[in-house]
This record gives sequence, structure tokens and C-alpha cells, in this order.
Amino acid sequence: MCNPCCFIVGCDPITERIDRPPNFGELPEKMLCPHCSTISKPVYKTEKNIFTLCFIPLWPCGSGAPFIGCDNCNNKVGIMRGGACRQCNVSMPFENEYCANCGTRRVGGETRSLNVR
Repeated sequence: MCNPCCFIVGCDPITERIDRPPNFGELPEKMLCPHCSTISKPVYKTEKNIFTLCFIPLWPCGSGAPFIGCDNCNNKVGIMRGGACRQCNVSMPFENEYCANCGTRRVGGETRSLNVR
């Protein structure tokens, strides 16, 4: 009689921090992450797939392209579209007329005044 046997196999993604890849630009010092809303350091990361057998990682089975990620939440951020704010030096991966951190107008540089009553 044959005894049934079960093996659980798969490829699990693992995100690793890497040095600056060739032909990639310098990263800003600080950025506002759109996922966790914290000011953190952007880092270059890559996603590697690891072959697993019964949840034991055995060998790499592929890797992805480098990307910019948040050092705090490890999510992909994308490209940095706008430059750094002149007042607080925080970069944002999304386009906005005003800085989401300090409220300074990004184009002209004057501070926005909020009248709260």
C-alpha cells in the first residue's frame, strides 16, 4: 500500500537593501513616504525570490529590478518627481504645489499662512 506524502514548495519574496546600482542617481537625504506618512531615508532595494521546501529556504530562484523603497515600512516608493523643499529639505515622490511637511509653497518658496478660527 502506498502512503501519501505531502511536500509544501514555493518561492518566497525577500526584500534586500542594496548599494546604489549603476546608472542610478543619488537619493535625497529625507523623503515623505506615501505609505507610512513618516519622514525617512530612501534606500535602494531589490526583491529576491527564494525557493522553499516545507518553509525552509533553500536557494535563490530569481531577482527583480532595483527600486527606491522606504527605510521605515519597506514599501516601494517609486520615482522622486519633485525636488526637495527649500525650507525643510524633505523630498516627496508625488507632485504637489505645497510641501506636505512644512506647508511651504514649492514653486515660489513663500510660506502658506493658514487662518484657523
